[in-house]
Amino acid sequence: MVKNYLQAVRYQNLLIIFFLFWGLTFNYSHVESSLNLDILLLSFSIIFTASSGYLINNLNDIKSDLTNNKNQFGFSKRYYLNTYFINVACSFIFLFLSGLSGAWIQLVFYCHLLVISYSILLQHIPLLGNLAVALLCGIVLCIPSIIHRGFNFETTYNLNVSVVELYVVFCVLFTMARELIKDIEDINGDLKIQSKTLPIVFGITPTKGLIALIFISSALILSLGLIRTPFSIASFSFFIPSLVITFVLLFSTLSAKETSSFQKLSKLIKLQFLFSTLWLYVNALL
Repeated sequence: MVKNYLQAVRYQNLLIIFFLFWGLTFNYSHVESSLNLDILLLSFSIIFTASSGYLINNLNDIKSDLTNNKNQFGFSKRYYLNTYFINVACSFIFLFLSGLSGAWIQLVFYCHLLVISYSILLQHIPLLGNLAVALLCGIVLCIPSIIHRGFNFETTYNLNVSVVELYVVFCVLFTMARELIKDIEDINGDLKIQSKTLPIVFGITPTKGLIALIFISSALILSLGLIRTPFSIASFSFFIPSLVITFVLLFSTLSAKETSSFQKLSKLIKLQFLFSTLWLYVNALL
């Protein structure tokens, strides 16, 4: 039961979100000053917000997931609904315990609204669902910057913040690409429930073209960052490997034909996120 629940809430993704959050937080302020109980409780609130999104999405995707042989955890609709509300409650409980201002409560509330809108409506509209997930990713990755400005943490590391900001844009673009790749992976199940995703409405080839365009944009952003950022071990260790992986993803996307090829692309993007997360911690300590 516990194992299936952890798989249902995509615990691997939740761990990446958690460590991304803290990696960015450490880059914006002292590691010591970042280890703040309020921020820790806020991070738990974010995790429960994300997990509630996965649960409500599982509930709405039961039919399509059966067709695609995905996410068959043996849970009923009632179980998904009950655990969804429990996770939503936990996200607000941790936020209230943190004692943060009402603005944070509004932000989490709007995130929940966006999650529900995505699960019920937006994911079935070409491109809008993908943009919604990318927007959620952007919000989560921008929270450490908001904390930094709002709490006036003193930045003492000799950190080129523009590198971190480029990193956030890079992650948002990769999230968008991954969502489009998942749409191609799930095309059979989405057809069954008459979902109007981009590959269904416009075809797989144009969708691949858009994914390739996102990777090209990512490569241009990384190249610009590499050129304009003063040379350092931290910046070099992020830009060069990320550029290599981006070009591998670009050419792999253009040559992909089978569903298994797109599954490999999805896993490679996850690997990039893992590498990027490790880089954040190294960068914070340099």
